[in-house]
Amino acid sequence: MKKKIITIDIPYDFYLIGIVSPAKDYRISSLINKNVMINLTKLEDLISSKKISKTEKKDIFYSKYHYRDEVSRTDYYLIANKSAGECLIPDRNQVDYFFMINGNQNVIDNSNILQKIKTVSLVQTAFEIDIRQLKSKQNLIFE
Repeated sequence: MKKKIITIDIPYDFYLIGIVSPAKDYRISSLINKNVMINLTKLEDLISSKKISKTEKKDIFYSKYHYRDEVSRTDYYLIANKSAGECLIPDRNQVDYFFMINGNQNVIDNSNILQKIKTVSLVQTAFEIDIRQLKSKQNLIFE
């Protein structure tokens, strides 16, 4: 019997900002809320499983915050990249947090939000990330 291969093309149509900061997740989310004028709230952690051996897996928990702007129908996420010595997106191991903007990109001024995040006192740097260049971008698809 011939095998059939089905490929699914997932649209990665969100804007992604990498944030470098030594601050704890609750602190950085509070400061981003203040500067960007949103209300990120803590959600259940994002769980990623890492294979330790053929029979053993280890769950790794990454903190996740969310805010939904009903007017612009835009979702904002703050996701930790590091937990228990592991990275959610290993090819961006210098990044501590990802700030994801998912929604109507015609309504949102992403560069203005990036500038506001850069002014957060505990943010060392923040920069736009080209999603197409990420090898493990599928780790940012959830819900």
